[in-house]
Amino acid sequence: MKRYGNLFEEIVSKENIRLAHRKARVGKSGDNKASKKWIKRIDDNLEHYVDEIHKSLTEGIYVTSEYTTFIKNDTGKERVIHSLPYYPDRIVHHAIMNIVEPIWVNSLIRDTYSSVKGRGVHDAVRRIKRALQRDVENTTYCLKMDIKKFYPSIQHGVAKDAIRKTLKDPKVLALLDEIIDSHEEAAPIGGYPSQHIGNLVLNGIDHKAKEDKELRHYYRYCDDVVVFHSSKERLWEVKRWFEDELSPLSLSLKKNYQVFPVDQRGADFLGYVFNREGTKVRKRISKRFKKKVKHFRENSEDVDPTTLLSTVMSYKGWFGFADAGRLFDKHVDDSLKNKIYIKTGVQI
Repeated sequence: MKRYGNLFEEIVSKENIRLAHRKARVGKSGDNKASKKWIKRIDDNLEHYVDEIHKSLTEGIYVTSEYTTFIKNDTGKERVIHSLPYYPDRIVHHAIMNIVEPIWVNSLIRDTYSSVKGRGVHDAVRRIKRALQRDVENTTYCLKMDIKKFYPSIQHGVAKDAIRKTLKDPKVLALLDEIIDSHEEAAPIGGYPSQHIGNLVLNGIDHKAKEDKELRHYYRYCDDVVVFHSSKERLWEVKRWFEDELSPLSLSLKKNYQVFPVDQRGADFLGYVFNREGTKVRKRISKRFKKKVKHFRENSEDVDPTTLLSTVMSYKGWFGFADAGRLFDKHVDDSLKNKIYIKTGVQI
């Protein structure tokens, strides 16, 4: 794998720092008061703050700020999120990732999807559906695996080693090392570089799965993996091999791994259940959708119009990749659509 150097000057260039500010501010000015204040302050005196960040990086005196921690429960599962201030940290992270993210993404296999622009959940859904329809013989059985406490379990040395397989610029490595060492977790959930570090840590296993083990139908999204094959025995071998590969990284599988016939029960992955006959939405997501719609109906006058519209449209998009049109229309009926139109002016 090629290792890249001579990247530091690109990262610390003032043009790149300005671009980092423009990217970092996306989605931060509406609901985060502290970020909103910083965005306005920087916009009012842009070159001053660009110069300050440029100086701290070129002189090697940048130090990561303190993290704040909060609990997020937007998917029905609690997650501990670690957040950094908008200035200077989020801007610095974007400045780094503007340059190194394309390098990291290009090193990944095609069938890893988390935090990869242009791929994501629905790209994985399309490719898995196509595989089940076009290659029935080699998708007879499914192996489903989930890595235990993935991000909190990534060790500092493991993260640094993974980065060094793609980068060799000593100043960039020192900068990334400082960010990694700034928290007790090497890749804290909520940090922009963390999601990409997670991909890099598993990148070697991904390549071995595709190239050495010749697993045509191997798909990974973050810490979730599914593999399809014609042989049940072969998949159990893959499971044992995967565990052996995780061990040097101080990672392990959850005990909920399974090997099963696809035609007897669907493959539950990424919020969908894949069958040859069609694709269903996972029951937990369906129940959460029904609960939210019921809440909207009963509290329509108090619900923020933007929240109402964005939630309903999010589910519409999600259900659009499954055979769930009837489910959506049954609960988001003409009555609720009319309320949304009156509140937002948007026709669903």
